[in-house]
Amino acid sequence: MPTNIHKSHYIFLLLITILALTALSGGFLLAGSPAESRAINYDKKRIDDVYSLRRSIEDYYETNKSLPATLSDLKQREDIVDPDTKLPYEYRTSSQITYELCATFTTDLSKIETYYLTSEEKKQINKGRSCVTFSIPTYLIPTPASSIGDIIY
Repeated sequence: MPTNIHKSHYIFLLLITILALTALSGGFLLAGSPAESRAINYDKKRIDDVYSLRRSIEDYYETNKSLPATLSDLKQREDIVDPDTKLPYEYRTSSQITYELCATFTTDLSKIETYYLTSEEKKQINKGRSCVTFSIPTYLIPTPASSIGDIIY
């Protein structure tokens, strides 16, 4: 009789193990692996950082009427670095009012919802190193002063 009890315990433990492994596998399929989840979170942070840098660059432009030479010219922005590598983001100007911010993304951004970037800006971002081109909004660009006597309506 003890063998039947041991056999039923064995079957019960086997069923519990199979159920647990199935639940764990299902969880990974639905939510992704911990490494994939971490990579998505890093890319979300990179997008947040790019947006924050963009706002800081626009604030700098509004005050100084020019783009910053480097990101270190921005107030309190030296702390914005890649969340994984801890390296600063790349920045370069391409004209007096356009610039690029570059980062290395580790996932397909179609999986990430973002409200900060336009669909056109988001198209510039792919898995791997990507640079997004931004322009200073026209409302921040000073217009030439009118000559004396001009009537402005």
